[in-house]
Amino acid sequence: MKFERLLFLHQSTLSASAEWEISTNGWRLARLSQGQAYWLGGEAAREWREGEVLVLPPGARGSVRASRISEVLLHYFDFSPDSLSGLLTLAEREYFESLGKRRECPPRILPSHHPSSMVFSDVVAYGANNTGSLLLRCQMLHLTAAVFSEEINRHHSSLSTATTVDERFKQLISEMADKEIVEQSPEELARTCGCSLRHFSRLFRHSFEVSLRERKKELRLLKAWQMLTETDSRVMTVAGACGYPHLGVFNALFKKRFGVTPTECRRQNASNGTASAAPRGPGRKGEPTEPPVVTET
Repeated sequence: MKFERLLFLHQSTLSASAEWEISTNGWRLARLSQGQAYWLGGEAAREWREGEVLVLPPGARGSVRASRISEVLLHYFDFSPDSLSGLLTLAEREYFESLGKRRECPPRILPSHHPSSMVFSDVVAYGANNTGSLLLRCQMLHLTAAVFSEEINRHHSSLSTATTVDERFKQLISEMADKEIVEQSPEELARTCGCSLRHFSRLFRHSFEVSLRERKKELRLLKAWQMLTETDSRVMTVAGACGYPHLGVFNALFKKRFGVTPTECRRQNASNGTASAAPRGPGRKGEPTEPPVVTET
């Protein structure tokens, strides 16, 4: 069975002046636990001080360079919204997807006194003797939520106007898990929102710029990609679990969305030896390059 180490705390050491090239598929949060370094991405280098947290969006390209004075110690972990199906609400998932698609979304550095940086310090301290534990993964998930919570709240506030029906719609997509929205019919969702199917569909398209039907299809196919790359379930089983009883229809939709058939998807990931994140569009590739010296905790 293939897997990728999401929400797994890594520890890395760079010798003085050493450089670590980074190419991310998902989100990466990294803390400079010791020393001084620079983030080299874009037009200018940015100083990275001890205790600060670097937040890298999907598709980030750049490198970390240790100062010439001494070696540096890094702690980092990766996070993928696609792996949290059933936990994220539709509004939260849409936030991460829209942010990841924005070309102008730059890496950012949180100062050492930022609340999230302090939480990361606690995560590192606990992770020293609790590698891979459930509590440690929950702490990293909590840290991720802390980093993005303020922006997500602002994003939610802009999704709809202040009418009664719109407020119920906003509450629905902000509190109902994406898995529940996929499993419920449009009529059931409209009834929950307290409006007609036509009005619900209009609100949905206004908020997400796609129809409810297209969004549900996208979520099903993303779930299929995850099952194909992370489990050994038969393709027919995956198709049924994702709401496609007819294998031919599933194969056609999957290839149209990702550019490969389900079987080809599994074969490619098997050759890589590890699961990869579902592409946002055909042809997205790239694996992260590990630093010169890596000591996992």
